[in-house]
Amino acid sequence: MHQLGITSNVIDSWLREYSEGRRDFSTDKSKLRLTYTPETKLEAARLHVEMGLTYKDIMSKFGIVSKSGLRGWVYRYRQGEREFADLRGLNSTGRGKLDPNDIEEMPKLEAKIRQLEMENFLLKKVWEELRR
Repeated sequence: MHQLGITSNVIDSWLREYSEGRRDFSTDKSKLRLTYTPETKLEAARLHVEMGLTYKDIMSKFGIVSKSGLRGWVYRYRQGEREFADLRGLNSTGRGKLDPNDIEEMPKLEAKIRQLEMENFLLKKVWEELRR
């Protein structure tokens, strides 16, 4: 615990979640990110808002592991949203895939990296001066 810098509160939380079946410590990467159907999200939010079920009850009923995710669904439900399609990625600002055969693009990217590294270095120096 001390070696890794983990507080006892975090470990207590992990133990509580594990004993309640809400945390899986397996190394199977396919289980790391659970997804839920739009119908499950809608029903879980509806049960909390309209029926008054607790988050804990809903999480155990549907096998939901993230309380914050459930809170988000409830918030959206209260805002009048009734369609919970999985919208991840639609407005993504992530980088596109680089074609390994596009050799012409590499010098431009390397120049951009050098420029960003230089800007970062200068900003750190300015910050150090301002802190004095």
